[in-house]
Amino acid sequence: AGTFNLSSAELGTFQDGFSSIVIGNATGTGTLTANAHTFNDSIKLQSGTSGNIVIDGNIQTANDTGAGIELDAGGSVSLNANLVTGNSTVPDSAAVNNAVTGSVLVTAGSGISGSGTITTGDAAIGADVDPGNADTATAGNIQLDAGSGSIALSGANALTTGSATVTAVS
Repeated sequence: AGTFNLSSAELGTFQDGFSSIVIGNATGTGTLTANAHTFNDSIKLQSGTSGNIVIDGNIQTANDTGAGIELDAGGSVSLNANLVTGNSTVPDSAAVNNAVTGSVLVTAGSGISGSGTITTGDAAIGADVDPGNADTATAGNIQLDAGSGSIALSGANALTTGSATVTAVS
């Protein structure tokens, strides 16, 4: 057992297109500390059956990816920074008819705390971008499970879900 580090440059080598990226060990017992990074795909940070997760820098997903963020700790989760999913905007001229932003799921065996915030992006779609088909905008949700512990987020506006807007044809 030892320390495993991924630098921002190394994380940047992950090319867009993964269904998800998982960092950590489902059976581990150590602490996973994450510093700031923006991911192009859904990200899951896991620390195993009794490990902790500490967020020391903003973890984000890029705009227009629909990517989500999941934290899964057997121990506690400490949010010292923010979790943010990107916005999704489909312009009037696009050939697709839905805008979706990612969700945030935080699961901890013994509590969730910190001064960080959790925000899902806004989903917006222009006026009738795909005539004849339903246009939909779906903003991601936030789900927290503190196990046997408590949830104590002290940041202003600690939980904010984005809006979903479809512009009607006039």
